Amino acid sequence: MNNLPTFKDIWVFFKDNKRTIIFTMIISFVLYGLGIGYTLYTDSKVEKADSESVEDSSNLPKNPLTTEEIKKLEEKQVAFEFYIENNSAEQFTNYNLMKQILISPSSLKYIEEKIGFKIEPNPIYVVNMSLDHSTYVLTLTIGTGNDKKNMEIAQAYYEGIENGDISFFGNNKSIYMVSVPKVTTSEQLNGAAESTHESNGNTSIATIIALAIAGLIATFVLGIIVALIKTLTAKEITDAFSYTQKPSDTFLNLNSLDLNSESNDKRESLVHAIRYPKKPVKVILSEHPIEKDIQNELNTPTKITEDSSSIKELTKEFIALATDVNEIDLDVEPNEVVILCEKSRTTKKWYARQRTLLESYKAEVKIILF
Repeated sequence: MNNLPTFKDIWVFFKDNKRTIIFTMIISFVLYGLGIGYTLYTDSKVEKADSESVEDSSNLPKNPLTTEEIKKLEEKQVAFEFYIENNSAEQFTNYNLMKQILISPSSLKYIEEKIGFKIEPNPIYVVNMSLDHSTYVLTLTIGTGNDKKNMEIAQAYYEGIENGDISFFGNNKSIYMVSVPKVTTSEQLNGAAESTHESNGNTSIATIIALAIAGLIATFVLGIIVALIKTLTAKEITDAFSYTQKPSDTFLNLNSLDLNSESNDKRESLVHAIRYPKKPVKVILSEHPIEKDIQNELNTPTKITEDSSSIKELTKEFIALATDVNEIDLDVEPNEVVILCEKSRTTKKWYARQRTLLESYKAEVKIILF
């Protein structure tokens, strides 16, 4: 017998376990959201700390420049772009650290020897870095207020990075020069920064939406898994596919008929399922007592041993009730055994016991789930 679950069985499974699934989804999604939120929060704190570290007063020279002086440095700046990966193909994205590397004493010594003059004012104002978070391309900008010096310094940095002459770039890294040094106005740099900021905002929103959708799907699947585990480990029979039968068995799931329990439909369907097809000797196994009105319709004795001595002489159908196979009289040879399984009440342990004890019988077996 093919006892694969039907679409209706699956629907009933979801209906019966909706509380478990929803509860699991809520708890899991809250924990998932807290985890994602904490990750985003810590990442933003790290990024903010990196940004503030450059502007920290402890990193600034003793005589900081005024706003007007800084604006003059931004005139006719020269910039170029490059991209860095390590041997594991991981992008280098810490642009604040990159700035510290480029203005370190060893890097400045190389650049100043190459250009033949000292970088003024303080390199912390002259050399600036930015990162495009969508492409991970780094931009190095040089601003001294003198376009000729800007180009010479930028060209020296370009060659030092490309050739690996600056020590950091020569150690197990892949360097890709995206653009050559060129004059860039402050408006262009600000426009690029705004574009990058908008791109980052859109990416963040898209990422959050994607994470939320992924979280809903994952928690829904987890809810189904929890419900399945709960169903499979339950002591009582809960669904048609939560226990197994032999291929030769006949299985009837009356719960799939949407019978009205308040009318006689359910009782009549159960009685008909038990009686048909007609057999000379039929035994009904039920863990719990069958309702009196159903017993009356079946017109059966209440004990399996009652009138058992005259069963062979009966020409009409004989139906007997039992709660265990061991109650069947040894002289009785049933033609069919009907196992009644009441959903969420009949235990799997009882059902398994009956199936084991029935192994020695040649009778046909019919399972009715109601």
